[in-house]
Amino acid sequence: MSLDATLTASDSDAAPSQPAAPPMDPAVKKVLWVGMLSMVAMILDSTVTNVALDTLSQDFHVTTSVVQWVSTAYMLALAVTVPICGWAERRFGSKHLWLAALVTFGVASAGAALSPTMGALIACRALQGVGAGVAMTLIMTVLVRLANGHNLGRLMSTMALPMLIVPMVGPAVGGAILAATTWRWIFWINLPLTAAGAILLGVVMPRDEPARAREPLDGLSLALVGAGTAALLYGLAQVPAAGTFLSPAVWAPVAGGVLALAAFAWRSLTHAGPPLVELRLFRVRSFSAAIIVLVLSGFALYGGTLLLPLFYQQLRGTSALAAGLMLIPQGLGTIVSRGIAGNLTDRFGARWVVAVAALIAVAGTIPFALATAATPDWQLAVWQLIRGIGLGGITMPTMVAAYLDVPAAHVASASIITRTLQQMGNAFGAAIAAVILESVTRGAGTLPPGFHAAFTVVAALTLVVALATPLLAANRPR
Repeated sequence: MSLDATLTASDSDAAPSQPAAPPMDPAVKKVLWVGMLSMVAMILDSTVTNVALDTLSQDFHVTTSVVQWVSTAYMLALAVTVPICGWAERRFGSKHLWLAALVTFGVASAGAALSPTMGALIACRALQGVGAGVAMTLIMTVLVRLANGHNLGRLMSTMALPMLIVPMVGPAVGGAILAATTWRWIFWINLPLTAAGAILLGVVMPRDEPARAREPLDGLSLALVGAGTAALLYGLAQVPAAGTFLSPAVWAPVAGGVLALAAFAWRSLTHAGPPLVELRLFRVRSFSAAIIVLVLSGFALYGGTLLLPLFYQQLRGTSALAAGLMLIPQGLGTIVSRGIAGNLTDRFGARWVVAVAALIAVAGTIPFALATAATPDWQLAVWQLIRGIGLGGITMPTMVAAYLDVPAAHVASASIITRTLQQMGNAFGAAIAAVILESVTRGAGTLPPGFHAAFTVVAALTLVVALATPLLAANRPR
């Protein structure tokens, strides 16, 4: 189906619910498991590295502001790399590009483990971000294309498992490594995972020929979108330290990023050659509606992700490890609901699944807007479990809705757009929560009012997600 045909196609909201979809294609399952293994290595690396930042600061005798670049360089390199994935896949083919991304991530991990200086470590972390940015975007593109519209809910729910499970066990793995040996092993453990992923990928994924082997790269578009995305995310990352959006450290890079992205959009829509990213996809109603809900959900979900660890550590006085363990009920709730939400989305569509899930998440968030240092831990655990059940039914069904009417030729662009805007929504959500927490706490002189206000806003934003779900297409994936 051509993009123009899709843009003029009718998007019926009156389609009836359908019976359960047929079993997932075994060939898709094999690639899915390889993709999950690839994601485990990259997500585990990020989680474990964050645990080791204090150790790295001491070993290299650098300040906290310097060691933070171990994480920041990875995030920015990942953000800059994502937009090139569509062109690179058309130029080199999916299989070769995926293998190259895994090799890049593995080589960079070895370099990080051997780094003699902080500068070398930061450079290797940036190279890791390049490999991760390509691989994690390409995994989504390949699997959606192979599935051909079938079982997308179950596919994405399964694919999301590493994102749920690994962050729960990552801090414990990192702590165990640092207790037993040196920080260098937090990077060495990536090598067997990436090697296994590369070998299995070579076996299970059929070879594909490049779609446009001679397509030139639009360097100006890449520079604009890469620099714009990186500047915007960097500015938002400065909000927790600045405590306000009005600091030049925040608004200057954000403004520059917005201008660069606007210039990229103008060039993409007017340039005579093939666009780096197909922005005309926003004319597909089901896609643009899902993007709106996805960004709103990022505001709500990542605001809570920032607040909960701080709530336990600052308001209740627990250690970082104890706070991590206390977040497990939310993760368990998310895991429980993911599979159910995926099956229901395949059968009935995303609209009502996301609406109900968002309301459940609101019910699990409101108690934290009322909680105090004396609230029993078991009550907080129950509310976290409920909140996790709600969160598990929001993001993946919305992602399914985004791909409903996207032609196969433009799945790569859809993956790039969804991943980039999801990152921006997440960053904005964390920034909003940080500003509210900081400003209200400073005005009141105590912590509880700040947390109460911030959790209230997160609950309100989650309710907005529920109210926005009528925008989503009601029909099931085709």
